[in-house]
Amino acid sequence: MLFFDFSKYIKSLDDKDFILVYSYPLRIRDKDEINNIKEFSKRSNKKLISIGSFYDWCDDMVSPHPFEVLSYFISADYIITDTFHGTLLSLKYNKQFITIIRNSNQTKLRHLLHFMNLAHLYLYENL
Repeated sequence: MLFFDFSKYIKSLDDKDFILVYSYPLRIRDKDEINNIKEFSKRSNKKLISIGSFYDWCDDMVSPHPFEVLSYFISADYIITDTFHGTLLSLKYNKQFITIIRNSNQTKLRHLLHFMNLAHLYLYENL
């Protein structure tokens, strides 16, 4: 994933000025997390788009095919994720991002972010 050049599969999107929320379904449900994300969206004047997971607090939800997911990562102004792959894609495409650490993924995500000298990108730790 990190070394393959996917550029020939990337298509431009009509969506602009957005924050991508990349999470497994129903994992972002803590009211403080949601309020922080919504407040950041408001301050940055960007809409919230989630991929594959319906969150009623987001402005839009898309269910793109796998390569189109990459287009959303590339086009996003910011990325909020609680997944390992979301963090890897954010790094691959040099995006501004925040990773939410969960009990289920704390070992690999903490290791990855510390290894990349990016431990300051924890938005919230739900431990």
